[in-house]
Amino acid sequence: MNIWLIRTFILIWYTAWIFALLGFGRFIEKKTAGDRRFPLAVTGLLGILCLALLGNLLNFFLPLNSIISTLILLTGLALFLLIRNKNSRALDPGTIVILVLLAIYTSLFIFSRVWLYDTGLYHLPTINWLKSAPVPFGLGNLHFRLG
Repeated sequence: MNIWLIRTFILIWYTAWIFALLGFGRFIEKKTAGDRRFPLAVTGLLGILCLALLGNLLNFFLPLNSIISTLILLTGLALFLLIRNKNSRALDPGTIVILVLLAIYTSLFIFSRVWLYDTGLYHLPTINWLKSAPVPFGLGNLHFRLG
């Protein structure tokens, strides 16, 4: 497959996740602050917090595979598009350019090889457990690296 096609897909995926995180952040912002608006960075951090909490809760019952990831992405994008009112700030073109540049910058890291000595010990096995099954209770008893 063409490497530029793969890179373009990853860039679009990262950009979509940035706006999905902003959607989750706007949802939390609307539920907690009412009409008060937070800076864009705080909204994004609220989105990350919401996504982390949602992912941890879902993983008790479901594996976090690509289907669940796509559903969460689409939910975040829907929240981004739907939560608007007269007091809602619009994303100006400069902010959109900054967000796309952020997506380009972070998408470049996926092509770099960062293999630390402990990547194969517990990082990759933990990701495989999260993707393949709900949280298996007692997994840390099997081996300390998985706990």
